Amino acid sequence: MKPVGGSKLQDRADDLLAKGADPQRVEALHRAKRFKRSWLEMAEALSEINKRRLFESWGYADLYAYCAEELSLKRGTVEKLTGSFRTIERYAPELLRPDGDDAKLPSFDSVDYFARAVGERESRRAETPTVEVIDALRDAVFEEARPVAAIRREFHATLYPKSETEVATEHAERTRAQVRRLLDALPTVTGLAALSLRDATAALERLDRELTSLATPLQQTTLAAVGS
Repeated sequence: MKPVGGSKLQDRADDLLAKGADPQRVEALHRAKRFKRSWLEMAEALSEINKRRLFESWGYADLYAYCAEELSLKRGTVEKLTGSFRTIERYAPELLRPDGDDAKLPSFDSVDYFARAVGERESRRAETPTVEVIDALRDAVFEEARPVAAIRREFHATLYPKSETEVATEHAERTRAQVRRLLDALPTVTGLAALSLRDATAALERLDRELTSLATPLQQTTLAAVGS
């Protein structure tokens, strides 16, 4: 019987090894296991260095200076790694066990998305998500280990609803894009009378200018709201 909580990748490698499988096939599974855990191991190491302030004895003012100089890691990456590690400590500590299931280990982008959603990291989220949304998001990240792109598609509209200004801006921009495409297509229409082409072009150009003047202040309002 396989141990409860054992890594599926490791179990698979053990099964293949017992059956005399190609060593390269077994090694590929071992490398996949190490690959999936590599970001978490890096995040754990950085968190420990920061907690114990080891960087000071190594001659660095802070963790970010150490990471930039010695590990070639940008501040944003360090923040995502350490923030994701704190989030796992709080919400999915079972993943930190040596015998944790690597098949359920999410990417640190997915964990960072979760951290921002629940307020563990700075976010432009306007309202606190409901318990139901957080539970569903937690399952998607930590139980299903879904890719961050799939998680965004399902949860982003709920977590970060667009304001009326943003919706109006997007509508004006989409309409303007359609007008521009029609302006480009009109000259290619065979048999269109010159007068009709001229009148249609003039009308569409006026509409394009109006849509541009409409969208510009809306864009400025949206940018100001995001920056505040």
